[in-house]
Order: sequence, then C-alpha cells, then structure tokens
Amino acid sequence: MILAALVAAAAVTVHEVPFVFETRQPISIRVRIDGREPPLRFLFDTGASIHVIDSEVAHRAWLKGRDGGTITGGGEGRVAVQFVDRVWFDADRIGWRNQRAAIVPLRKHYDGMIGAPILSQYVCRFDFARRILQLIEPGAYTPPPGAVTVPFELDDGLPIVHATVDAGTGPIDARLMLDTGAGDVFIDLNRPFVDKHRLLEALPDASATARPAGIGGTASFVYGTGRSFVLGGIVFEKPHLGFSRATQGSSSRSERDGVIGNDLLTRFVAVFDYPNRRLVLEPKP
Repeated sequence: MILAALVAAAAVTVHEVPFVFETRQPISIRVRIDGREPPLRFLFDTGASIHVIDSEVAHRAWLKGRDGGTITGGGEGRVAVQFVDRVWFDADRIGWRNQRAAIVPLRKHYDGMIGAPILSQYVCRFDFARRILQLIEPGAYTPPPGAVTVPFELDDGLPIVHATVDAGTGPIDARLMLDTGAGDVFIDLNRPFVDKHRLLEALPDASATARPAGIGGTASFVYGTGRSFVLGGIVFEKPHLGFSRATQGSSSRSERDGVIGNDLLTRFVAVFDYPNRRLVLEPKP
C-alpha cells in the first residue's frame, strides 16, 4: 500500500493550482503556512527573488523573524523587513518545506508572494484564460506547434529577456524582467534607461500617475503610447509604455531596464521554462 502511494506520487509530473485574476495578478486562494488554516491569498510572482509574507499574517501564524533592517520594493518607500527560515508552504496538494521568506507590510489584497525559490524548480505554465497555473516537473514539457520561444537569463532567480523598444525615437535594446506581479502593465521602463535614451522627449503628452506596488507604497511614472515593441520576433504596435520617474525602489535602479507585465503576457499562455532558461509564448486556444 505504501509502495503504491509512493509510485503514484512519483508519477505526477504536472501539479495544477487554480488562481483568481481580478487584479490581473495570478493569486492562489489556497496557500497555507506551516499547515495552518485558513488558506491564504498568495501571488505567484516571477518578479520576486524571495518569498514574502505580510507582517500581520506572519504575526497571526506565530512566525518569529530576525531583523533585516529596511528594504525597498516596487514603490519608493522603505519598509522594515524580517527574515524567517524553515517555513512550510502548501497549495492544492503540493507542498514545499524549509523555505526562507521576508516578512514585510504588504498591500492588503493578497497575503504574500511565492517567488523564485519555488517557481524556479518547475516549468511554470500560466494559463490566464483558464485561471490555472501548471507546475510541470523538469523534462515533462514540450512546446506546442506555433509557440514562440524567447531565451532568458536568471538574475537572482528573476527571468530577464532582451527585447526592442521604440518609443518614437528608434529601436533600442532593453533587458526586461518578466513579472507576473505587474498587473496592469505592458512595459514599464526604469528611470536610468529612460533618462539615458531621453525617452520622455518621445512622448511629450504622456500622463503622470502614482503606480501602486506591493512593497513600498507607490512609484512615480508617466504613461504614453510608443511606436512598437518586439519580443522574440513578435511585433506589438503602439505599445503602452511606462517611464519611471522614481528616485527610490526597483524602478529607479539600473541593474535591468524595466519589466514586462501581464498586459503583454495574458495575450498568450505564458510558460516560464526555468530549467531550460526560456519563455514560451503559446498561442491561446
């Protein structure tokens, strides 16, 4: 009996986790911490290099973290952070033990983030239309006919692709992070990249906004319509572009040039093949 159960468990190559998508972010409503009830709402975030737990949730779960000073996230504000080890997450009959997480105050429509330490173990297939995340064991996925493959590199566990942005002044190569946590975003470009290429001059009528972020409040951006964007040979005409004006937070830094968000990714079934370092854009059914 035990042997049969072990064989059946070993034979599972695809784990399906349903998610909700009201905020245009893939948020599971069935994640538990250390086996405790009730289930929580966790964002499956390809843009998170570490798992994150909201500070109030951590307090209710009796998680004791050690002080880590302060950090910035997508917003411009700094927040206090603690780190906790040996956390156990589970979601829909799949679990991960001995995980490390950051404890910070989050926006309240989700309770935490599942990030690179778990996602990078799998081929992660985000079927946005069906609201299903498939976690596929390495070696068990083959791209279907008609899919477009884009190689990526991993920077601190985060998938980075090369793409071409034309805001109106000509095509420019950009290193962009693929970010399922960026809900209403097509392309957001970091301030050093924007300033270096003088992109604000290309969109004089762009409108300013305070873009909300999961960590650190909001970040200053201006948004407008560019000429084109090319990813893996796919040309997107008149892309919606965000130009960061932030002075702190991830969009103010120069280690990468910006992010690709869900306004682009949801046009496909987006597959993050971490073992083979590639993004696969499957056509929608």
